[in-house]
Formats: sequence, structure tokens, C-alpha cells
Amino acid sequence: MFPIVRPGIFRHPCNTLSLPGEVTACDRVPEGKPIFTAAHNASSTSILLHWKPPSQSTVHGEFLGYRITLVPRDIPDPRPDQIVHITIKEHTATSHLVQGLRTYTQYLVSLQVFNPEGNGPTSTVAVMTDEGGE
Repeated sequence: MFPIVRPGIFRHPCNTLSLPGEVTACDRVPEGKPIFTAAHNASSTSILLHWKPPSQSTVHGEFLGYRITLVPRDIPDPRPDQIVHITIKEHTATSHLVQGLRTYTQYLVSLQVFNPEGNGPTSTVAVMTDEGGE
């Protein structure tokens, strides 16, 4: 016996069948967001972040990784080169050490997951680097 295959029907990564052009749950940006479990300075120029990932069912498709953005709070309108952008292409990551930051500076740190359709909602925390030298 051979399986019957209907032309024009595709199997999506989330294991559902759909017609061409039909939007499925896998064709959306993530709804879930990671939750910070710890965020603190590791030195005068680094911050250590820990988080819990969102539920896989809220990622809607292939979980590609995380995006972290750090914006210094002491600069009212920071230039793009003053904002730190980090992409972690490992969906199993639950921590990251951010280095090369300004001494004794408070940062707004945003964390979000992303899939092929785009970025999910952000979790945000304020963290300050330590004062003094390394």
C-alpha cells in the first residue's frame, strides 16, 4: 500500500498540513518571552544575564535563538553605535556574559526570542556595571 499524497499540500515544521498561502501557527512571530532570573554586574565593564526560555508552544515554529539589546540610561538619545546588539543563535542558551561595556553605567537590557518570521516580545531589566577598574 502506498500513501496518498495530494498535490499542493505542504507539511509545516510544527507538523500541521496546510494549503499554499494558508497561515498557520508556525507562520507567526513568537508570542512567548524569556523571563530574567538574574541580571547583575560581573565587573566594571561586564554584565551577567540569566533567563528562563519561553514555552516552546509560544515560539510558533523554529526557535532560532535570542536577541539582547543594551541601551545606556545616562544618554537621553543614544546614537546607534552606543547601543549594544547581541544575537545568540543557540536556542538552548540560558545565560550570557556581556563584555566591553562602559564603567559604572546603568543599562536597560532587553531580551527576546526570534524565529524565521521575526522577533517576539521583550523582557527588560535595568542593570548597572560596577565602578572602578576591572
